[in-house]
Amino acid sequence: LFAAYGVTDPKLQEECLRSWGEFARMEIPPLFEGAKETLLQLGKRGLTLHIWTARDKDSTLALLEHHRILNCFASISCCSQFSSKPDAESLNWDFKLKTPRSLLMIGDSATDMKAAKNIGAIAGVASWDPYLDEPVLLAAGAELHFDKPESVLDYLGVQ
Repeated sequence: LFAAYGVTDPKLQEECLRSWGEFARMEIPPLFEGAKETLLQLGKRGLTLHIWTARDKDSTLALLEHHRILNCFASISCCSQFSSKPDAESLNWDFKLKTPRSLLMIGDSATDMKAAKNIGAIAGVASWDPYLDEPVLLAAGAELHFDKPESVLDYLGVQ
């Protein structure tokens, strides 16, 4: 993101991340209906879940702890001044150990769809998000659409 906007000064990058983190910690959005239950069900079925977010680590942890879902995830990959989604280098687990196309990544932005492609994952759209722009996501490589969080359970055959 910094490169896209020509922000090359490391001190400015650090300050931007700090400011964004402070704002994001103050603004903890509610979960979408059915999201927590879906995460818990996926975990009960033995699926390994990871988060890859453009949020900073502190605000991500605050959000997950607030909603009591931190323990649903095996890893949390956040942005830093050095890398962020869709750069696979920002992941803190080795996706290369997985068979290509054996991973499902669900997101609500073009960056998420590009990130899925970068790691060889199937790109799914969280269509339950009323603010997403589906034509943009289709152009970015979206392959699947989930109209509600529980739809992921149906797709994976988890009930």
